[in-house]
Amino acid sequence: IKKKNMNEELKAEFKDIEPLNIEDEKLEFDILNIDYKVEYKETLGYFYVINHQREYSNRGFKIAKAALTLNTRNYTVWGYIRNYIRYMIGIRDPKLKKDIQQTDNLNTYLETNVNYTNFTCSLHPVLLKMCQQEINFVHKEIETTSAKNYQIWHHLQSIWEIIGLNEENAQKELTFINSIFKEDAKNYHAWQYRVWVIQTSSIYQTQITPMIQMLTDDIRNNSAWNHLHWILLEQKEDWVTQEAWENILTFSMQHALSTPHNETTWTFLKALLKHIYATYRSFFHDLLIKASTLIQEGNTAIGPRIYSIAYFEAEMRFKKKEPTKEALDLLKATRTRLIQQCIEMDPIREKYWSYLLARSC
Repeated sequence: IKKKNMNEELKAEFKDIEPLNIEDEKLEFDILNIDYKVEYKETLGYFYVINHQREYSNRGFKIAKAALTLNTRNYTVWGYIRNYIRYMIGIRDPKLKKDIQQTDNLNTYLETNVNYTNFTCSLHPVLLKMCQQEINFVHKEIETTSAKNYQIWHHLQSIWEIIGLNEENAQKELTFINSIFKEDAKNYHAWQYRVWVIQTSSIYQTQITPMIQMLTDDIRNNSAWNHLHWILLEQKEDWVTQEAWENILTFSMQHALSTPHNETTWTFLKALLKHIYATYRSFFHDLLIKASTLIQEGNTAIGPRIYSIAYFEAEMRFKKKEPTKEALDLLKATRTRLIQQCIEMDPIREKYWSYLLARSC
């Protein structure tokens, strides 16, 4: 096998540097040594020296990019690139009065090495291209090989934190995230990044419909249920319209009854009940009536799921700042009755329900 060495043109830029000697550590039994490629060892040898000296230069940027093409999971390289971008943005600050020859050289490099997708930003054109390059590079890496590499998602977020994420760019990032969900709708790195994009750009109002669509496609997508709950209740002010609440409750209740084994839907409804019961109690009461009808028809799977909804509904109904003894006794009796019904409908977990029954006495 022919061993590939580091690019000679790039290596020529580091004549003044003695690269770090990256040799495989020889173990006593010499069994599990990592066989690094020659190109990898040479590239990282120069990079580690540059990074240690905190030299944020064009050649450092290029050697870092070369290192990433060999290993996208090297968090030290990602960190260097972020620091380099911060440094470059700093030298464009008129107050610093530094030589801008470096950005002129960078412009030449970018013109010959980068393809761009337009996005809006207030940076200097040269630095805008650099950040644009970085975002496009990260998008491509995520789409092709690194969708579950947490370092690259963090890097993408960090770049936007450096340059600022406005609403227009946020919408484009959400489109990109949706393309990842088409391959893996439960990629938790993508969900976490989606939360940050929405928080940063404050576009909660536009996100209910996309979540409903995702759940329509896959009602068992627990990540989407959790995300919808977060969207609805993240902000302290009640920005969700009455029509939106009614549509969400109707949608979730229909699916709770049609797919009773999906506990996430029931958990979602129980969480909403705590916040909106006073206004939408009729919806929860209707759910209990329909669930009871299905139970009588033999659909016992709903029983254990409806228990917590029914109890919380009763608790909210009788809850006061200083509840009377009669109200508390009625709540206790309601709880006991519900648990006894669960024992009958769910004998496999009889000991669990009996335990709850003992606690309620």
